[in-house]
Order: sequence, then C-alpha cells, then structure tokens
Amino acid sequence: MPTYRPGPVSLILAVLVALFLLLPLLAVIPVSLTPSRMLAMPTGELSLRHYRALIEDPRWLDAILLSIRIGIVSSVISTVLALCFSLGVWMFQPASRPPLSASCCCRWWCRRWSRRSRSTSC
Repeated sequence: MPTYRPGPVSLILAVLVALFLLLPLLAVIPVSLTPSRMLAMPTGELSLRHYRALIEDPRWLDAILLSIRIGIVSSVISTVLALCFSLGVWMFQPASRPPLSASCCCRWWCRRWSRRSRSTSC
C-alpha cells in the first residue's frame, strides 16, 4: 500500500496554522506570571499569584471541573455519532454513499470505496 506524503504547500500551511495557534502563548504565559494585581508584562519579578488564586478559589475549580465534564461528554457523544454514521455508510451502502463519503473529506474511505466498486461485478 503506497504511503501518502503531504506536499510542501500542505506542510507550509500546517506550520502557519500551528504558529497562529501557539504564538499567543508567548504573550499569555509571561503576563500570567506578573506579581501585580492587574495583568501586565512582568518587570523583573515573577510570581505564581494568579495561579494560586485560580487553585484556591472554589468557583474557579467548579468552573474548571464543569468544563472538563462537558468536554468529556461532548467527546463521547461525537465519537458515538461518528461511529454510527460510519457504520451506517459502510453496512447499508445507501445510494447517497458517494456524497456522504465526500462530505466527510475522508481520503482513505473514498479510495477504498472506489477500489471495492471496481473489483465487484454486477
């Protein structure tokens, strides 16, 4: 089975997206370490004051735990729905299978489907 290697344009786009997502951390992390009450760039002294307030305040802990619970539940629901969808497309082979496969943007599935339809005869 041939392996798929992304082209240079795909790699450049991936690097640009990663930089777009990660560069704000260069500003957020130093600001979170400031010892002053208001968030600002530290002027020489570093402190974990804001992290201590985050951990000690029960309202923040409740909010963090709620976010984690919502994330886990939504991940489980989306995984179950995706599994049901993929099994339905695979097992029942509806007439709308090509558009469904294309809408998933799943290259592997489309290649496999086209190989299977060429190998079977009516």
